[in-house]
Amino acid sequence: MLERNELHNYWKNPTPENQPDKYSSKGLNRRKRSRWLANTMEKYVPLDAKILELGCNVGRNLWYLQKKGYSNLTGIDISADAVHQSETFFPELDAELRVQPLEQGWEGKYDVIYTMAVLVHIHPESEFIFELMDANYIITVEDENTSKERHCARNYHHIFRELGYYQVMEEPVVPGLNQSYIARVLRKDEK
Repeated sequence: MLERNELHNYWKNPTPENQPDKYSSKGLNRRKRSRWLANTMEKYVPLDAKILELGCNVGRNLWYLQKKGYSNLTGIDISADAVHQSETFFPELDAELRVQPLEQGWEGKYDVIYTMAVLVHIHPESEFIFELMDANYIITVEDENTSKERHCARNYHHIFRELGYYQVMEEPVVPGLNQSYIARVLRKDEK
């Protein structure tokens, strides 16, 4: 895996296949996975929930949540370019978007924190981020099977179980993603 600073630099200035415009609503697979996320969120999370997306890019997932009726939305991304382009791709998005690495943490308490193909890019030195993810629900849609230059495979059920969460849903196939990705909905254990 790349060094942490190399990963940060890559996502601040990605190669053409990961440019912000690739994360807009263009592309059937990206729309499918955002619709899947919004439909899954609706099963577990009330519309007034305070929601944080880690690695929001241009805000496509947040926009789909907003279309479902969610209104208390925040996103964090390391790419200033991606966050600024959200206004171009989703001008009607009403969400607070912040530019920062996830290692800086975030203010406030959230009802839901979710990720889609982001935690797989977290360097092992930054795994403390998982402890910062304190919410009633954690939703992960992550590649848990492939380790390579920019991917670190992990079992998020195991990670969050150790942090006091129990799994309420696991889906091995998410529309628009390959079979390496597993979706999990985890709820904070109230014990």
